[in-house]
Amino acid sequence: MLGAPEGGVDSQFGVFFAAGGGMTRLSQSDLYAVLGFIQEIDGVKEQAIFPDRLLSSLAKLIPSDTICYDEMSADGAKLARSHFPVDAVPEDAEAACDRLVHQHPMVSHYFLTRDSRALTASDFVSRRDFKRLELYQDCYHRIGWEYQLAVLVPSARSLIRALMFNRQRRDYSDRDRMVAELIRPHIAQAQLAAQTRSLVHGMVTSVERAAEAHHLTRREREVLDLVAEGLTNREIADALFVSDRTVHKHVENLFRKLGVHTRMAAARALSPSPGGGRPDTR
Repeated sequence: MLGAPEGGVDSQFGVFFAAGGGMTRLSQSDLYAVLGFIQEIDGVKEQAIFPDRLLSSLAKLIPSDTICYDEMSADGAKLARSHFPVDAVPEDAEAACDRLVHQHPMVSHYFLTRDSRALTASDFVSRRDFKRLELYQDCYHRIGWEYQLAVLVPSARSLIRALMFNRQRRDYSDRDRMVAELIRPHIAQAQLAAQTRSLVHGMVTSVERAAEAHHLTRREREVLDLVAEGLTNREIADALFVSDRTVHKHVENLFRKLGVHTRMAAARALSPSPGGGRPDTR
């Protein structure tokens, strides 16, 4: 039932792709909506709030009754989950979904192939057969999920990031698929940027707290930063427009306050401890 959509760019009318024997074209308003979405998620500064902000922005772009974001390890262990609206899924129904999720044909397909296309449940199974699944009876039917659109967000091989759009009354259109395809890489890029900002902010905060704990002055911090860059006392003096003797005195104070005896040890004294985590680069 699956067939890869073929697409391209029409210089006069915009972006289009072929599916199901027909041609789908995004309107100008669709393209502006996609650009607005990208701007919204690019503005998220913290990784902790990224999933919730992402889902609220997606709800305006691909209208749905519920949107779910899941992070799973390669073996299927749940790492993180968010819903929009936040109270859309009762706990008992969510537990049933987790218990029976292996029955969903899209989930099985993604785990086996890592196929990144935006796909709907109807690509794999008829509605009659889907309604026969225990997953549908115990979970989807209770919540009101009749139609699904799913897409994988690009991630490391050890991680699966999936978005599941759910509706009760109508299936997802080729327009919805195309929009989901267009935004996939931008979601990954924005999430990586949010991770990086959070990591850097944490490192800066750690260094600032360590400097306060050692009672370093603002000038001593400036000297220490330049020491960490490998500059000599003369080079530091030139950079700060002070004398070599003044820099020498600052370095002595740094050694005393930090309890070290070498420039390398001083440079490392305020560095964030290893193992603080790195952004999930692709």
